[in-house]
Amino acid sequence: MKIYHFEELDSTNEYAKKIAEPGTVIIADKQTKGKGRLERNWFSPLGGMYISIILEQETPVITLIVGLSVCKTIRRYGLDARTKWPNDILVKGKKIAGILTEQGQEYTIVGIGINANISLDCLPEEFRERSTTIRQELKRDISKGELIEVLLGKIEADYNVMREGRVSELLEQWRSLSAVMGKTIEVKTPGKSTKGEIMDIDEDGALLLRVKNGTIKKIIAGECI
Repeated sequence: MKIYHFEELDSTNEYAKKIAEPGTVIIADKQTKGKGRLERNWFSPLGGMYISIILEQETPVITLIVGLSVCKTIRRYGLDARTKWPNDILVKGKKIAGILTEQGQEYTIVGIGINANISLDCLPEEFRERSTTIRQELKRDISKGELIEVLLGKIEADYNVMREGRVSELLEQWRSLSAVMGKTIEVKTPGKSTKGEIMDIDEDGALLLRVKNGTIKKIIAGECI
């Protein structure tokens, strides 16, 4: 594993695309143009943890699997972290981490942002009500070096389980830590939104939503709101 550590980058995912070598990890203390899903900006001040990992294997569930690894890492600090389909990690219902997966021709880049040693006052005002940080929850800073070490260990372990063909085990763990399973929620998809009860995720990571007429709708991509 090659690890590149920078004080500042525009985006760890964008730098990873230049390298495009599986097994490489890009870490930045700060991002000036951090990216989230749907072309959103990811506010990335000092104190957060921003990391991109270049993987060789493409799978529809990689975002969920890495999200599970992130969730388990944060729970190690005594926080009740929960997964939210498709790419968020929540603590007390507030976003504490997010995943952005981008696919290349022969590689997959998974970007991870964790609100670690950040004060809520540092976040843009529009994010404060629905976001939290490890510092906010623990009332202290943590070692980012330890956080990265634990996270990479969890990702490597879960990735190996996936490569052994035991994806169902990981998805069961994801379900057990889900913040939204069994809840009625609105899911935004391109051009429309659908309201229903989240029944499950399938082996491809798609959301199975029971809508008003009782039928089960499979949603491959979208956002729970």
